[in-house]
Amino acid sequence: MSKKRRKSHHIKKPGLAPGTLIFAGHRSLDIPYLDGWMYNSETLKPLNDSLDENATEEGLNFWYDLRGLHDVDLIQKIGLKFKIHPLGLEDILHPGQRPKFDEFDDGNLIFLTALSFNADNLLVTEQIGIFFKPGLVISFQENESDLFEPIKERFLKEGSRLRQKNSTYLVYALMDLVVDQYFEVLDKIETQIQDLESDISDNENHQFKHHWHLMRGDILLMRKITLPLREVANRLQKLEDPYEADQHYLYIRDLYDHILNITEALETCRESLVGVNDLYQNQINMRTNKIMQVLTIISTIFIPITFIVGVYGMNFRVMPELEWKHGYYAVWGLMIFMAGAMIVYFKKQRWF
Repeated sequence: MSKKRRKSHHIKKPGLAPGTLIFAGHRSLDIPYLDGWMYNSETLKPLNDSLDENATEEGLNFWYDLRGLHDVDLIQKIGLKFKIHPLGLEDILHPGQRPKFDEFDDGNLIFLTALSFNADNLLVTEQIGIFFKPGLVISFQENESDLFEPIKERFLKEGSRLRQKNSTYLVYALMDLVVDQYFEVLDKIETQIQDLESDISDNENHQFKHHWHLMRGDILLMRKITLPLREVANRLQKLEDPYEADQHYLYIRDLYDHILNITEALETCRESLVGVNDLYQNQINMRTNKIMQVLTIISTIFIPITFIVGVYGMNFRVMPELEWKHGYYAVWGLMIFMAGAMIVYFKKQRWF
């Protein structure tokens, strides 16, 4: 269960004007990928990485998905075309944003944090940004791997519900996928806690503190990410457009319930982890007490033997027993008898 510490994102240089577009993350790919579709319930047209299409055509919806955030010029071009506020673009270029819902005059911007375990069993994060307004969704992914591939597979199927409903439902689907991944992460954390508890029972807990602190950090990170999500889901339910809000109220409420379930499960995991630590400390105390008990019994057995040896080790001239030819054997017999008697007594008392 070896783990390494996660790396932090770059920090924005102080003194820059608000809305300054500078990428402050870790570059994860050479060339960003931009996918796009123009669609409705009857039509689906790929846009072939192009931003030249008119994204306001009546009766059609548009979804653009960008993977890789390091191309500042491309981000700026997207922002100018779709009227994304410069402060929103600045947040997109600064991975590590807390989950939040920003409302602007020309659209809404949601930030999420995707979670997954990598090959090194390290919990890694990825910032997800979703800009949307009626008829338009633009998703921003930090990494090269396509988090939304399952959504795209559903989206491309004939008769997909994603194409029959409006842009708010697509936003819900993207958020729901991110939240569903939290359940997978939770399952793994719960399994790690159970494994750690089993290791304690099997006395294979040489790196307990290391693993315990890493799991505690993972739980705290998930808690920090999921708590603001409740506010995001609430804000999504209270969109000013009554048609969009009412049409998808049940779906968004279900998303909110999932977030609550994750929050409660995290509290359970945290309590379980505290219980595992208590079990570990109790085991250490029991082991220490056992060792002290054995050492005390050994010391108690040797106290009278040490006394006898000390008496006959004194260099007095007149000690009658020293002239007795069986004295040496008698002392040995006395010491062995006393030690044996004490061991039998301790056994009967169940002291060891």
